[in-house]
Amino acid sequence: MRLAVIADIHGNLEAFRAVLADIDGADIDQIISLGDNIGYGAESEAVMALIRERGIPSILGNHELVVKSPRFYRWFNPKVRKTLQSTFAGLSERTVADIRRMAPYRVAWGCRFVHGFPPKSVVLYLYQMSEKNICRAFARIDEARCFIGHTHDLALIRILDETLAHLPFSQGVCPLAPEGRYLINVGSVGQPRDGDNRAKYVIWDESESSIEVRYVPYDFEAAAAKILSAGYPEYFAARLR
Repeated sequence: MRLAVIADIHGNLEAFRAVLADIDGADIDQIISLGDNIGYGAESEAVMALIRERGIPSILGNHELVVKSPRFYRWFNPKVRKTLQSTFAGLSERTVADIRRMAPYRVAWGCRFVHGFPPKSVVLYLYQMSEKNICRAFARIDEARCFIGHTHDLALIRILDETLAHLPFSQGVCPLAPEGRYLINVGSVGQPRDGDNRAKYVIWDESESSIEVRYVPYDFEAAAAKILSAGYPEYFAARLR
């Protein structure tokens, strides 16, 4: 089994198409999205239509959560809130129905998938969690590998005998030891915040017990121009550069 795990596309159709082209050349059996497919970028509806066309299962991100439960608009600052309201107003009825069916987590292929933090938080960030919190979270789940997004930054953490190790995690293949359990932050397709503007995603190779991080170049200037043309805040575009 070779599984491509993507997250945080954020309405960036250029980045998403580039990542799908890369996936199509990587002998992948399945793709799963960790949510936040929408918001910030100018083409949320087109991204969701492509997810639907490709049959990619997606779990709930915090941006999708707002569509399901508008009271969570207060989670964002006023400028972002106004932009998101405009973005979400442009979603089709079919897309809204798809979002309403999204679950906060999924267990499949011996792995757990959640947008924010295990076992099933859509809104908690990894950087908010102490080592004790992380160990406690893994004590509550059965899976040896948990994939998350939300921070827009790559991270690989091994938990072994209630001891944490933050492992190097960047472009290339990283073998996973049979002992220990792993928390894997897959970075962001549409809005990386790690100082490298290429789109990021990972491939879990079950037979090789390895994680490969893929960096994919795309036309970020075109994506940024669409954000500005939509009248969204300039810093949404600046984050792509």
